[in-house]
Amino acid sequence: MLGVSVSRFRFILLGSIWVVILCFSAAALGVSCSVAGAHTPSEAEAAFLKGDYEKAASLYGTLLKLQPNDPPVVAGLAEVLLRQQKVAEAADIIAKGLTAQPKSTLLLTKKAAVLYRQGTPWLAGGVAEDAFKQDPCNARLHLMRARLLRLNSLYAGERAEILTAHQLDPYDPEIRGEWIGTLPLKERIKELEAYLATPTGDDAEDIRHTRTYLDALKKRDSEPRKACRLASNTQATEIPFAFLMRDATHVRAFGLDVKLNDHKARLEIDTGAGGLVVSRTVAEHAGLKAFVENEVSGIGSEGEKKAYSAYADKIQIGSLEFHDCMVEVINSRNVVGDSDGLIGMDVLSGFLVTLDYPMQKLVLGPLPSRPTDAGPQTPALQTGDTSDADQADAPAAAASAANPEKEAASKTPAAAAAPKGPQNRYVAPEMQNYSKVYRVGHADGAQ
Repeated sequence: MLGVSVSRFRFILLGSIWVVILCFSAAALGVSCSVAGAHTPSEAEAAFLKGDYEKAASLYGTLLKLQPNDPPVVAGLAEVLLRQQKVAEAADIIAKGLTAQPKSTLLLTKKAAVLYRQGTPWLAGGVAEDAFKQDPCNARLHLMRARLLRLNSLYAGERAEILTAHQLDPYDPEIRGEWIGTLPLKERIKELEAYLATPTGDDAEDIRHTRTYLDALKKRDSEPRKACRLASNTQATEIPFAFLMRDATHVRAFGLDVKLNDHKARLEIDTGAGGLVVSRTVAEHAGLKAFVENEVSGIGSEGEKKAYSAYADKIQIGSLEFHDCMVEVINSRNVVGDSDGLIGMDVLSGFLVTLDYPMQKLVLGPLPSRPTDAGPQTPALQTGDTSDADQADAPAAAASAANPEKEAASKTPAAAAAPKGPQNRYVAPEMQNYSKVYRVGHADGAQ
């Protein structure tokens, strides 16, 4: 498993008292909702916002003795426990609170969050829908719905829920963090700077990751690059697997032979990996220059490793050729075993991907057209640069309105411009019998 260490803005529920400052009509909900205003944090909230989880848990525990089963206190303590990775304890606290307050939207929303953390999103979804019927104006509930929609690859729905949550409560740090991820590059940089200037409940590691992410965004803003794009005429190919050997007679893993700037590299196929990662040795031979420093995690059993992002002028995979695509470079001679790097299948999410292990080959073909497509779509490698810099982390192989050059590049006679922004999954008639899966973490980055 592999993931670039970039903060996903995991923030916190505050047991806050909402101050109504205005109302707006939520047309999609058919109701008029009150909007939360700023408030002075309680002592327990303030401790959490400073990242002092032990003190926050102690203060919430004291409050709970004075105010047994009070929903904001119970929810606040449960959230602290979740941040401390004490999921079972959080579940017990919420269960006790719901015994006394079974109709509390606040506690039902937190129960959905606990079920989500326990790896049962189908149960979380049922609880969230029950709570939504009671109170469609709860901002945290819209945030929970957004996460469940993302798990189901319903990215346009996720975006809408995040925007609604932020309209309802622009002061909640967790909602604010998710909302920042929807903004265009320049606005995102500005909001991230403001976010880092205030206590938000993040621990030191999260703050460090967010600062690294901000530095990368500033670099991309100051030195804009062309978007990764398909340069060859073909949109389909078959590529034989390369064998990565454990010894002379045993295959350790399958890989693909790839060319980076005409330099050969053998990359291990990792269906749980995100992105395209190569060793320092490969990068040096291919002439890849560091663009921005970062870290990667999840390589084997190892923790975070120093890395940097670089752009390859040309990447060849079988008969497909791509230009100006981002590559992550690990600062070591090898990535895993004797492989030159890893290639995650999310990189190829613009194609219909078939990993044919019996025949030992990778088959890439065009995705079925959506009913809303204006014409054939030109796929690109999803290597991280298009989503982060241009699409506010939107998981879609689409041109960005903030990047006119990229948008113009897709307008060729053979391919119409892709729709802008995230899209919900589309299951074509010929794919109705495919198995549906949840996509979590760095494995959820494709449309």
